[in-house]
Amino acid sequence: MRTKNMLSATEVTKCRELFDALDAFALKKLAEKSDLPKQMTQNEAGALKSKVRQLWLKDHTIIDQFLEKNLAITADDKEIIVGWKKNLIDDFCLMKVYPEYVVFYSTETKQKYGAKVLFDLKLMSFPVPAFLATSLLFYKGIILWDGLAAVRSISVGKTMAKGFFEECEKDRKAGKIITSFCEDNKNSELICI
Repeated sequence: MRTKNMLSATEVTKCRELFDALDAFALKKLAEKSDLPKQMTQNEAGALKSKVRQLWLKDHTIIDQFLEKNLAITADDKEIIVGWKKNLIDDFCLMKVYPEYVVFYSTETKQKYGAKVLFDLKLMSFPVPAFLATSLLFYKGIILWDGLAAVRSISVGKTMAKGFFEECEKDRKAGKIITSFCEDNKNSELICI
């Protein structure tokens, strides 16, 4: 079921197709450098997918090489993929789920980010708030979370959770939750919109 904090079904499909293509390309690059096991458990496969995704998010030459080898890619798809060079990889606290976005607090930048998601949040296997390592991506003027994350084993008590929720509500009303990566800033700084 689609909610307001998700992209449209067409956008979700498009992003997943592009993620899969880039992941497959990066996996080939990774396989060239190291031996990968022929068989894996589901957990090992998930960890590998996360490693592969982080590889191309951190090493933008992989994105450039992918685009060079896939000349038939549409201009719109190329724009989306190039936009993913603007990303924030960090340890976050997923603080609160709102109808229009999910709020992440970055331990690196000390900022809160409102991200759209690619999946039904009811499928999350962990409670909110939660601490996790993940990445936030730029997508057509908004911040996007693909759902790939390593959940940290840090538990949050009721009092702390209530404090997170209250802080999010205060910052949301004050317009302090960042919902976009700045498109025209060469330094890829983040701004509030």
